[in-house]
Amino acid sequence: MTGPFAPRTPKRVDDPRYPISEQEKWGRDRYAMPDDASHVAPPSGLLLPR
Repeated sequence: MTGPFAPRTPKRVDDPRYPISEQEKWGRDRYAMPDDASHVAPPSGLLLPR
């Protein structure tokens, strides 16, 4: 288990044959940011400022 400030080993660059949506999902996997996409989790009721 690693914390948010723990050093991480560098990862390889994403394969360009994967769709952009998949690459974006992998890019967000380290951040604990609310995501309002319905395929990620059920809606939380949180209203984000736009």
